[in-house]
Amino acid sequence: MPETETDDARDQQQLPGRWSSRRQWRPDDSGDGADRWRPQLDPGTGRPFTEVLDLTAAQATARLEQIRASYHPDRLPPVRERAELLLAMAALVEEHAGDLGELDALCTGKLRAHATGTAQAGAAILRYYAGLLDADTYAAELPADQPGARQFVDRLPVGLAACILPWNFPLSQGCARLAMLFAAGCAGVFKGSELAQPPLLALAELTREAGLPPWAFSVVTGGPDIGQVLTESPLVDAICFTGGISTGIAVAQAAARSLKRVILELGGKTPFVVFADADLDSALDVALSAGFGFQGQACTAGSSLLVDEAVYPDFAARFSARAADLRIGYQLSANTEIGPMISAGQRSRVGSLVDAALAGGARLRAGGSAARGDSDGFFYQPTVLSDIPAGTPMATEEVFGPVVSLRSFATEDEVISSVNDSPYGLAATVWTTSEQRVDRMRATLRTGQLYVNTHGQVPRNTPWGGFRLSGVGRLYGRDGLFAFTEARQTYELGFS
Repeated sequence: MPETETDDARDQQQLPGRWSSRRQWRPDDSGDGADRWRPQLDPGTGRPFTEVLDLTAAQATARLEQIRASYHPDRLPPVRERAELLLAMAALVEEHAGDLGELDALCTGKLRAHATGTAQAGAAILRYYAGLLDADTYAAELPADQPGARQFVDRLPVGLAACILPWNFPLSQGCARLAMLFAAGCAGVFKGSELAQPPLLALAELTREAGLPPWAFSVVTGGPDIGQVLTESPLVDAICFTGGISTGIAVAQAAARSLKRVILELGGKTPFVVFADADLDSALDVALSAGFGFQGQACTAGSSLLVDEAVYPDFAARFSARAADLRIGYQLSANTEIGPMISAGQRSRVGSLVDAALAGGARLRAGGSAARGDSDGFFYQPTVLSDIPAGTPMATEEVFGPVVSLRSFATEDEVISSVNDSPYGLAATVWTTSEQRVDRMRATLRTGQLYVNTHGQVPRNTPWGGFRLSGVGRLYGRDGLFAFTEARQTYELGFS
């Protein structure tokens, strides 16, 4: 295992470019609240580099009241104007993608290139929804069942939607939710994780510069108490939550009391399946990226590697050796391949899962402990386990860390059962050169995403969501726009 990389970048620890002089972050019109400043830690050093004002529950409620007072769904900007505003926002996000990405990396521990890429992806999503904005998207005339009748289906905005976002992808998810909501004609209030709030506040600044109305993207800051305000408030019409299963269930229960629309994107434990006929070298490269990219802290991380028994011994040995050679270091350093985890608590949780698996008889093939070095960041070694006992937390729970579990399989049916019997159903990855096998996988695997000879793409024009405990509803594509609308049927008689 290479030593933790040292670099001057982690000692500079200053905010990037546009925000270089920013020492504190607060939502607009947040009052003083001088005693509620929350330090924002850099997970690569464990040290604070800025601070964010936590709102009180009363301030969050006041923000919802302000949005309600200024938002009029019957007097929205015209479709063409909304499209132009989204394009203006996309241009600003793209212009500042480097600074946004560095800010994201400082907050989340992403590598610089990855973080910048999420900002660029956000700009592309904004452009996509600007392109969807035409009259035909919102109204359709359908054949009527009697002479002289006309029948229409109109798409109307659901109202004020609260988007509660996770810490891992604030830029791309913030841009995507803004694009879907504004295209649908909805108002949006956004709450990010208290672990990484500055990226959303930076996006809010850019929405004002782009000229979007204040009700389109309003940020509230704070901890779980603020999320509770959003889910329980009668002022909110819809909740879009991304996060853990237990919190998602609690959100749905709270929203049910007022029958709010609920969209949940929850956990995943993505199986990465390699058949013997696959391009094994390419599968190995992508499996490493799928399992250890962003330290495994993505809902589609390929944390469960299933390999055909015919090629398992060699593939497992090569994969484990490559994992052990990944370079750990500060996220803004040029040669880093594995950055820090988001927090000391998350690193401790992952370590406990690994320790429990080993105590239960699992085999350690690489890593297995917190990384050592001269940094106080939240590093954990890329870890590979095999022979994990069935039913243990490592086998059944989402790890959300740089840990990959190896297992062999003998038949397609074994793969199908493993995927479909899981409580998760967000994604699956299959590597094979057989088109007939792919057709069988498409017909039988019950996951929201299926990747074949690739991994992790999130196309802008297709729906995204999960089966079972991985969530409710779909985002992206036209499904994402319609998720925030109500369909109204109109039936006309009496006109020639």
